[in-house]
Amino acid sequence: MRKRVDEVCWKLLLAVLSLGGCGGVSTQEGEARVRLGPAPVLTCKPDPKYRWLDALNHPYSDAFRKSFSYEQADVEVRFARKAPMFRGTLTARKLKPNFAYQMKLVGMPPSLWGEKGDSDSNRRIGEVGRWWKPGKDAGNAYFLDAEKDKDQMEGYLLFGYFVTDADGAAEASFCADSSCHVLWKTSQWPPATGDAKPTRHPIVAVAGRRGYDQSFPEGELELYAEAQYGRPPIGAMRLPPGAYRCFFLLTEESFHSYTDEAGGDWAAALAAEIRFAIVPPPSGEK
Repeated sequence: MRKRVDEVCWKLLLAVLSLGGCGGVSTQEGEARVRLGPAPVLTCKPDPKYRWLDALNHPYSDAFRKSFSYEQADVEVRFARKAPMFRGTLTARKLKPNFAYQMKLVGMPPSLWGEKGDSDSNRRIGEVGRWWKPGKDAGNAYFLDAEKDKDQMEGYLLFGYFVTDADGAAEASFCADSSCHVLWKTSQWPPATGDAKPTRHPIVAVAGRRGYDQSFPEGELELYAEAQYGRPPIGAMRLPPGAYRCFFLLTEESFHSYTDEAGGDWAAALAAEIRFAIVPPPSGEK
C-alpha cells in the first residue's frame, strides 16, 4: 500500500487476506458462489465479545465454549452477479445452535483498505444503511458529521437474518430490500408500525446435543427486524444501481445482552469479499 495504515487497519488487512479461498468467487451462468471465513473486525469493536447464550438465553456448555471456532463453520452464499436487486441463498452448517445471525453488506472505504477499497460502494451502502466508525474507539457513527466523514467510516446495511436449528444448521433465502436497525425478540419489545413482521423459530436445547450439557424446556422464539429510522420502509429499500465490491458479513445478534458476561456485543462472525452489480429494473417495473 502506498500510505501507512495504523495497527487496527493492518489487522483488518491481514484478516481479510487470511480468508484465502473464502474470498474467491466461483461462478455459474448469472450466479456467484462464495464460502465465508472467520471475519475481519467489521462493524464491531477491535476485541469482539462473542455471545455464549442461545437465542432464548440458554447457556452453552463450558466444553462448547472452549472448543467452538468459526474456522470450523461451513457457510456458502449464492447470489445473482447482476440483477435489479441483491438476492440469493445461504446454506450453513456447524454454527452455534439455536442462534440468530444478522446478514449485512459492509463497505470497504479506501481509508482502511487502500487500493482494495471502493469508495462508491461504501457510500451507496451507508446511504441506505448506517455508518460505523472503525478503530480503537469503534462504534456506530450516530454523532459524527456523516457527509464529512463518510470516507473514514464503514457503510453497512443490515438487510436480513436467520436462526440456526439445534445442530447449528440453516437454509435461508435473502433479498436486500430492507434497511434494518437491529433484531428484537417480541418478548423484549413489541414491533412498531413499520417494523418487519415477526418470524417464529422452534428452539430445542437438549443435553448431549451440540452446545449443551443440560436440557431446557422446548420453546419458541418470535423475532423481528426493527426498521432503520430515516430509510425506506421495510420491503421498499433498493440498492442504487452500480457495481459493488464489499463484504457479505454475518454478525452475531446479541439482543442487547452486552452487560451479561456471556451476552455478546454484536461480534463479527464470518465474511467474504463479494462483487455484484445492481442494474435498473426492466421498463415498467419498480
